[in-house]
Amino acid sequence: MYKVTGGSQGGNMKYDVLERYRPYLSEILDNKNTVDRYYFAVVKCLRNIQFDTLSDVSNKHIEEYLIKLKGSGNFSALKNGLKHLEDFDSSFKAPEEDFFKAYAKNKRRGTKRGTKVIFLDMIQKKINALKNKKLKIGYRLMQLSGLRVSELANLKKEDIKIDGQVITVDVKKGKGGKPGKVICDPNQYLSEKLQQYLNGYSEQDNIFYTAETMKKYAKRLGIECHDLRRIAAITHRNKLKDSGMSIEEANKDTKEYLRHERFSTTKRYLFNRKLKFKDENVNILKEDCYINELKDDLNYIVEAPESITELIPVRKQEKKIVNKKVEYAYVYDQDGKELFNKSDGKANQVAFTASETAMMKGAVLTHNHPGGSTFSEADIYTLVETGMKEMRATGANGTFFLRKVDHSISAKLFYDDYTKAINNIYPLTDPIYNKIQRKYANKELTDEEYKKNIEKLNALFMFKRHEWIKNNAKNYGYKYGIEKNRR
Repeated sequence: MYKVTGGSQGGNMKYDVLERYRPYLSEILDNKNTVDRYYFAVVKCLRNIQFDTLSDVSNKHIEEYLIKLKGSGNFSALKNGLKHLEDFDSSFKAPEEDFFKAYAKNKRRGTKRGTKVIFLDMIQKKINALKNKKLKIGYRLMQLSGLRVSELANLKKEDIKIDGQVITVDVKKGKGGKPGKVICDPNQYLSEKLQQYLNGYSEQDNIFYTAETMKKYAKRLGIECHDLRRIAAITHRNKLKDSGMSIEEANKDTKEYLRHERFSTTKRYLFNRKLKFKDENVNILKEDCYINELKDDLNYIVEAPESITELIPVRKQEKKIVNKKVEYAYVYDQDGKELFNKSDGKANQVAFTASETAMMKGAVLTHNHPGGSTFSEADIYTLVETGMKEMRATGANGTFFLRKVDHSISAKLFYDDYTKAINNIYPLTDPIYNKIQRKYANKELTDEEYKKNIEKLNALFMFKRHEWIKNNAKNYGYKYGIEKNRR
């Protein structure tokens, strides 16, 4: 979901020990999708074993699980998730790098995905509008040089030399502790501004903010720091090709420009993102069409009958929590007896312990979604993993429900398929989101207009998720529907 209003992400935490891991990822990574991908890759890897602390996790189990994933995109997600987990908790030991290298060799060839578009003009306008010179000059230098944000943060004045329009950067400690040198493409504007900026520092001064601070402010602008390195790679290669250099030579030069050991790494920067120099005509949502479509769908399926015993107290509780601003969860057995309830005091999450999830088998769980959305990825994961009878999410648009009706059909792939479907929505919604952010940054939208457009975009995102569940729930043995809110 796109932040301003926020969307509900009903949560599951199968292992108590991982409760703080997801917030940790959110702090160090720019992209929410990346956080979710790494987190759930780790959770899926560990879901079939028991442990009290991460030091109890067998390296053999991890390696065997990774071997099963070789050749898939999930291998890389789990690899990165495990490495971050090791940084998070030193008692956990991820497999050695040699192991990852051995099995990563069998990954599919080619890296073209085209799932994300970088609009250069939008990023440029946002950076140019900054009044903070440390941020403005720093981001411009990253965009030109391809420096990693950690490398930029470590720069001192003495590490930068300017000769006319050419900026040379001496990287004393790059990735893996390796030194390197970057000779930037000529740029009159940045060379002049950078020289003026450096005049205010002594040779040994750190001249930019920490990596965490640079990431934080980039995130506020709607920019991913690593995209600046991608821009540097793509624009550098394009300049070389335009000058008459062969593709092979341009590729080799770009690899050296980014200081990569292998071109296979460089390919990910060149082909995993599409760089457009202008944001093409993407209309900002002007009507509540998707909100209305969802409301029209309220009667598409017959409500569960009143005679279902456990739903009588469930529905009574839903009346009490439907308008709450934070998320509450209530779990009932098949006789309608409340087993437990819980709230973390957050608008988009309730985390469960291992003992709590064990109580959910065959039960009914209801919770409120303050944003009025249908089920999140985390909801579906909880539904499938616990083997509950029914999950419900009540909010402004009604009460969504998923009830297991055909036990002969496996629900094993429900979460994986739903996650893939959501990832396919982003190419539709991200360009719209980027345009809203650009217009807001350029003061073409008021605060109220900005908020309304984000709300409408979230409605589009929610409707697309609802549409997929509506069309596919039966394939996993579930009945899906929406009940009107009761008065």
